[in-house]
Amino acid sequence: MSERTIVNVVQLGGYRWVWGRLTDALHKHLDAQVLVSSGQIVEADKYISMCPEYMAAIDPANHKDTVCLVHHFEQAYNRTIDKRMCYIKQAGSVVTMNGEVARLLNSRGIECDIIGYGIDPTLWTPTIQSHNPVIGVCGRNYDTGRKNPNGIVEVAKRVAQKAPNGAKFLFCGREWTGVVNQINDIDGISASNFEHQDDYSKYDQFYREISTLLSCSWVEGGPYPALEALASGRKVVSTPVGFMPELQSECGDYVRLFEQGNFNKAADDVLEPASDPFMCARSIHHRYWRTECDKWSKILGLGQKCQSLALNEKKSWNKLCTKLETEIFS
Repeated sequence: MSERTIVNVVQLGGYRWVWGRLTDALHKHLDAQVLVSSGQIVEADKYISMCPEYMAAIDPANHKDTVCLVHHFEQAYNRTIDKRMCYIKQAGSVVTMNGEVARLLNSRGIECDIIGYGIDPTLWTPTIQSHNPVIGVCGRNYDTGRKNPNGIVEVAKRVAQKAPNGAKFLFCGREWTGVVNQINDIDGISASNFEHQDDYSKYDQFYREISTLLSCSWVEGGPYPALEALASGRKVVSTPVGFMPELQSECGDYVRLFEQGNFNKAADDVLEPASDPFMCARSIHHRYWRTECDKWSKILGLGQKCQSLALNEKKSWNKLCTKLETEIFS
């Protein structure tokens, strides 16, 4: 066995999307050998189970060395809360990414740590937005309906009434074509799919094109794209799901929340761009991957590669924002 601690990230499904962001960050920042397995368990010192059901695939003898990551609870795919709790209770420790799930776990007698998903300051940079409103939606449209596609269409109808010069919706992710077609049938606005939806390295183009990120979801662990949008200087308008209430308290006016069904408020908020994209980006600098991975290091009992790295990243991020702001406004 290697001298370095071996951490097996157990996934029995797809690797990419938000899980891919996390595992990439663990590879980069943890002082350990991180192995991602799909469909099999790798002999390791520590395990991260990325879905409660995956606990069934791990040898009970290793449960005490397993961290169970719980994103959210959704009454779909036969994943009832009671059934999932049975798996979660087997883990040595539990991690979630928002206070809503943490409170639910606590009410069932399960202690947990909150570790969010982070941002990479080298990927997302704030830029001046265009004058035309472009409302972005980012994420896969699941067949369970939890992204609330009908709600997005309702917001689009209100936007059409409130935007005299028109507006555009841009969708990044899979399974949105039906929603795009519905919005294109509304007079005064248009919709399209982002052409590079399967190439994450080009997502910075998506954030540069939009003026606001919209989420109408019923259930979320995040939504994770909210972090990337804020880091790109784009305001976020969302239902109060996942970690959005925490983000609003951290980022103030750059995060606008609306209750489900209040589509008029959502439309008003998406049409008003962030007043200062550079301050918007600064509001999220504390959520670096380095900071979040330091928390993972403590949970897993690992050392830190560089304790000062997070502070240096924060300084570099603020310096970059100032440089861009000076170049654009000089």
